[in-house]
Amino acid sequence: MDMERVVKEVEQGRLIDVTFLSDGGREELSVGDHACMDAKAKGERFAYFLCFASCAHAIDVERVEEEGDETFLFGRTGDVEVRLRVSPVWTDGQRETLRTWEKERDHDLVKREFERVFG
Repeated sequence: MDMERVVKEVEQGRLIDVTFLSDGGREELSVGDHACMDAKAKGERFAYFLCFASCAHAIDVERVEEEGDETFLFGRTGDVEVRLRVSPVWTDGQRETLRTWEKERDHDLVKREFERVFG
């Protein structure tokens, strides 16, 4: 799996949507699109830090699928099965969110959080 390529895409500014899946693979809950430009990968573990969030999140990736300009990472966070969709930024509002975050983000916090989720 080319997690580093996905990391590079996110670093350019992407939307991340997380959908929690049932054991049968059905969609249970989706958190919607959130702007993101901080991500890191270590092996098959992929971590991301959403704009204006307070902590990083990570999933253990089992497979990657691409559909058009969207990338889907399927995996687990703890015992929960998830699908993470990485999409391009589409609107001016999303672009503004990324610009604001780029100016205001706490690089040390992001770094500490990535170190935490990678143990």
